[in-house]
Amino acid sequence: MVPAAFLFLDRWPLTPSDKIDYRALPAPAEAQTVSSAAAVVPRDRWELWLAQQWSDLLGRPGVDLDDNFFALGGHSLLAMRLMAAIQQQLGRSLPIAALLQAPTIRQLAAVLRQESGPEPWSPLVPLQPHGDRPPLFLIHPIGGTVFCYSDLVRQLDAEQPVYGLQARGVDGDDRPHNSIAAMAAEYVSAIRAQQARGPYLLGGWSLGGVVAFEIAQQLRRQGDQVPLLALIDSSPPINEDRQPEPARLVAAFVQDLAGLQGRRWMIEPGELDAVPADERPSYILSRARQQQLLPADISPAQIDRLIEVFRAHLVALHAYVPATWEERAAVLEARPDPDIQPRHTDAWRSWIDQLEVSQVAGDHYSLLRAPQVAAVAAWLQQQLALAQERSADVDEAASAAQHS
Repeated sequence: MVPAAFLFLDRWPLTPSDKIDYRALPAPAEAQTVSSAAAVVPRDRWELWLAQQWSDLLGRPGVDLDDNFFALGGHSLLAMRLMAAIQQQLGRSLPIAALLQAPTIRQLAAVLRQESGPEPWSPLVPLQPHGDRPPLFLIHPIGGTVFCYSDLVRQLDAEQPVYGLQARGVDGDDRPHNSIAAMAAEYVSAIRAQQARGPYLLGGWSLGGVVAFEIAQQLRRQGDQVPLLALIDSSPPINEDRQPEPARLVAAFVQDLAGLQGRRWMIEPGELDAVPADERPSYILSRARQQQLLPADISPAQIDRLIEVFRAHLVALHAYVPATWEERAAVLEARPDPDIQPRHTDAWRSWIDQLEVSQVAGDHYSLLRAPQVAAVAAWLQQQLALAQERSADVDEAASAAQHS
């Protein structure tokens, strides 16, 4: 039912402990009336509060209960700000991945209405759990979250279940893995909890492709089939065991944040020369805040946690030495300029015996945003269909062998 009144507030009244003081809200008589013919509007305090947050974070004066946070421009940092506000003002603790499972005001309000405590942390995040096909598992990139896949998942067939694997350390106080093999082993356990036996469908963008590569190796050694290993613009293993220099690490972290937001950022040549070496990381973060790549209200602790995840994953990538994959893998490469040769193909051929390479216009970050994401989804849908055919052929061959 649609409410007869709607409250517009400049700010929420708060209690001395910084929680919302609902008793201090204006009476309904002071509110503006809303026609029943209007767009769907908030129906209770949870939806009302979330509608205000959606509007503030996304810079939109009006949002519908069923507007998708990510379709409106939301990203991982905005999700962190929303979860921090929920903790501070509503006294509820939700993992940032909850927004991927409930990306609308209506859905997230339903989560907030539940009085149950927080779920135990799991790397497995249901991105689109519906459908009876074998699920696709997409592995996080270097930043550790799986928000980057939200547009891609919406472009895939509605009957294709998709699960993301997020990194340890993004939420809470857990230390992130600094080994690709250890990371993959944890994800194999999470994947098996969802799907006990193969065939398995794996993919990942950027670092996620490298981790998917190791997951495939571990599953294959355990006797399972992996008919799909999809590497989306993934650099091959680097194999140079070294620690990243702090200023370069923070600069790479900020560049990655900029790319995920569809922006470009870099330090000008010589800009850091006058900055003492131990102050350069702070200087870079300050510049990022000035350019609004980092929200002003995101806490230093949150930034430190994200940088530590980024650092651990970079160390893991540098140290990883994989085994050769003797089966098929599909690589999709971004090609921002048709005159530039593909960057990763030859290097991947050193590790993969049967490599199928495709290309799509765009750069590393634009691949997962409109309009390029439609081409990536079409390619991935084709790879899923081919994987299904290969699985059917394997089953048919196994059945024939049993009856021969």
